[in-house]
Amino acid sequence: FVDGDLANHKNQEVVKLADTVLENKAGGHTPYAGNTTPMKDDCDLQFVQGNMFTKDATQSDVCEVSINAGSEHYSCAEVKLNPSAWLNNYKAVAFEYYQNSSRNNSIFLRRVSSIWYHAGNNQWRGYGWPGDYESRKETAGYFQLYHDFRNTAEINWQTMDWRLNSLMFEFRTTSGVGSSFVSTVRFFSLKLYTGAHTNSSTPRFLIPRFRNFRDALATPTW
Repeated sequence: FVDGDLANHKNQEVVKLADTVLENKAGGHTPYAGNTTPMKDDCDLQFVQGNMFTKDATQSDVCEVSINAGSEHYSCAEVKLNPSAWLNNYKAVAFEYYQNSSRNNSIFLRRVSSIWYHAGNNQWRGYGWPGDYESRKETAGYFQLYHDFRNTAEINWQTMDWRLNSLMFEFRTTSGVGSSFVSTVRFFSLKLYTGAHTNSSTPRFLIPRFRNFRDALATPTW
């Protein structure tokens, strides 16, 4: 695939590696590295839980955040991955999203941070993605974001037993003259590209060796 290219991203098979769960992040989030500008939160969002691995924005199980806002607000929401997806060979992550309104006061995705977890010492840290997306405010339409771990410290974190736990989103509703109404952002087509510790451009998994069930019961691995 071509890194960051939307057409090639769409051509990659959607593999549902885990369930995803949306939660409000009260108090916001300050990333540990990367773009460390604090992500602000002063009000909660409403959710349609869905799953970020859903193929497109029209599916009934798509992830969605919404707000009924008539003034400027900031909100943070965390999309948590089920631990079954906590692997150590990710080289990139990409997803698509749809903002449904261009009206004044409509919600838009402003910033993103990836959240990493270290089970050995029960710690979390965030990596703030470069820049923000203010240019997409009050703009309805489809967008894609691609983040390459090979260009950041995240590629090395994985060798030190940090695992991708979730994605943190900061949203904003714009200020100015407007009226209260419901606006939404939908997230879909999440793809976690593997092969982090190779130079190959081909995503890959190393499948565990199959064992006889009697051996598995005799020497369980968990």
